[in-house]
Formats: sequence, C-alpha cells, structure tokens
Amino acid sequence: MSFRKRHGVPDLGIGIGFRAPHRAAILESPELPENTAGLAAIDWFEVISENYLGDGGRPLATLDRLSTNYPVIPHGVSLNLGGTDRLNVDHLRRLRRLVDRLDAPWFSDHLCFTAAHGVEVHDLLPLPCTEKVADWVADRIRAVCDAIGRPFLLENPSSYVSWRADAMPEWEFLSRIAERADCGLLFDVNNVFVAATNHGFDPRRYIDGIDPERVVQIHLAGHSERPMRGRPKDAAGARPFATASDLTGGGVARDGGPTSTGARPFATASDLTGGGVARDGGPTSTGTPGFFLFDTHSRPVADAVWSLYRRTIARTGPVTTLIEWDEEIPAFPVVAAEAAKARAARQEATLSSVGTATKEPLSANSVQTPGELV
Repeated sequence: MSFRKRHGVPDLGIGIGFRAPHRAAILESPELPENTAGLAAIDWFEVISENYLGDGGRPLATLDRLSTNYPVIPHGVSLNLGGTDRLNVDHLRRLRRLVDRLDAPWFSDHLCFTAAHGVEVHDLLPLPCTEKVADWVADRIRAVCDAIGRPFLLENPSSYVSWRADAMPEWEFLSRIAERADCGLLFDVNNVFVAATNHGFDPRRYIDGIDPERVVQIHLAGHSERPMRGRPKDAAGARPFATASDLTGGGVARDGGPTSTGARPFATASDLTGGGVARDGGPTSTGTPGFFLFDTHSRPVADAVWSLYRRTIARTGPVTTLIEWDEEIPAFPVVAAEAAKARAARQEATLSSVGTATKEPLSANSVQTPGELV
C-alpha cells in the first residue's frame, strides 16, 4: 500500500504561506471584497514551525485564530536532519506540542544540514549524495517521527554547489532516504528547476525519478536570476566560468565542515561537480548567459515551473499544493491570484490522461535543458 493510503493523508487543496503582511486581510477584514475574492482561492495555510515554538503570546494567539477556520501545516527549517550534532530534544518537544495544537496531518522540513558543532548557520546547506549519508539522514528522520508521532515530509532543497563525494543524482538520493525512513515527500518544483538550471541537468528526470505515491505536498515559488560576481562580461555578454567567490557571501561551506562520511565541502571552482553553477551560455529560465538562479520566493511562479508542476501532477494526481512568497511580499490579492493559477493548473493536469506527461521517452540523448521548457 502506498504511503498516502497507509497514512490516510488528505488532499488539502491549494494554500499559501501565512505571512505577517497578510494577517489583517485574512483575520481582521476577510469580508472586504478584495479579501473575500482572494480567500475563495485558498483552502489552507502553511506556517514556519520555528515562529510558533514559544510558550505563549501573540504568535500563538494568532495561530489559534487561523487554525479555527483553516487547516494549518507546520513547515520547519532547522531540524538539521543531515547534521552530525545530536537532535535537539527540546526543539522536538516544542515541535510536537505545536503539531498537536494544530492537529496537523503531517509536518515537514528540508533535506540539508543547518548546524555544525553547535553553531546554527541559518541556511539550508547541501549534503553529499552518498549511501552512508542517506542511511544517516533516514535514521534521524525515523527518530524525529518517533518523537512527533505524525507523518513526516522531506523537502528537496534548492542548490548552488555540489560535493566531490556525490555518488548518485539528488533525486535518487532523496528517494532512497524516503524509502528507508518511510517518510513522505514535500516536492518543491521550483527547487527542481533552480537546481537543474544551476547544475545543468534535465528537470524532467528529477520529476520522473521519484515515487509519485510518496508525494504528499508540492511547493511552488518564484526565483531570481543573479549575475556571477567579479567577472566583467565580454563583448558577447558572457562571463568566465564561476569560482566559489561568485556564490552569495562566499556561499560555500569551507573545508572541515562535518558530514557523516567525513567528506569535505568545496572551497574552489575546481571542486564543484559539473561546475556547480550554470556555465556561460548555459540555460536559465530566461536563457541569459553568465547568470544563475536563486530560490528567493520573491516573484510569481515562472512559466517553466508551471510546466513542470503540470508534469508532476500528471504523475502524482491532485495533491496538496502551496504557493510560497517570502520576499518582496505583495498585497494579499496578488498572492491569492497565484493560488488561483495553481488551482487551474492542477485541475488541467488532473483532467489530462494519466501519464501523458511521461510518455515522452527520456533516453541519454534526450536531455532537455530548463531554458527549453519556457
């Protein structure tokens, strides 16, 4: 029996992240015409778990009001599933209290590490795709599930660098962890597109490489295109191949960063598998050379991501979907309009013949670049 059937997870429909700029529209004045129209497109809300782990106060009071009228799902950013530090028992205790308070049908976090030697880095750092790391993460997910007592979903990350130790593609790594931990997937389609663009693989291979029956929820978001820094463009508008310093803030973990295998992160461009970022002339969502993509959640969903979403739904069936918008947050009706687009796209893909999106054979010679999906 599939993961979704075994756990009886519901299809919550289409949701958005609950963010402070929209609080009044959702809770204080939902009867206004522009808010009423927007709320009609929204079935549920997602919240960042760490914002609601306190012992009381306004955040929890607001959350109680929201969960009275809508299903609310907690989504975490700091379980540190790939880290080597011990799991934080107090964090797990508070997270269980939150999940129980919401009576959430599941909770989620990311495939990454977020701390080392007790130091929180406040970022979602990539892991080496190896068998040993897959076993390590799966063991930690099982421990988390035992502590929380609800189904857990693992989200695929966006990525900008990779590891020399990688022994398999990320979709295989993600799938092995989910199988060994017996967890579900929070499948972020925008993250697939960002990673495919930056690393130069076909995003359809990622979508077709996961078990559709483990996908419980989908994330959609907008991304930003940023130039590689420190390299003047030549007459053709191209930049030389990126180095580690081209990545945001230095952007890479330095030697000595812990992993379960003892592998070391990259510090120079020569250490990056496949260059790690889009090479000059490589595809991006706009086809602009010398740029790479960041998962900024700061704009509407790109056309290429909508295309990949339809492909995903054709494989998974209609599963719970969320629009993320966390930077440069526009007025509530703008985000609600994206949710309405997601509903229409989901219905369109669901009504299409099952498997239509995957009937095209994907041979070794049929790699499609992300830019060609636009």
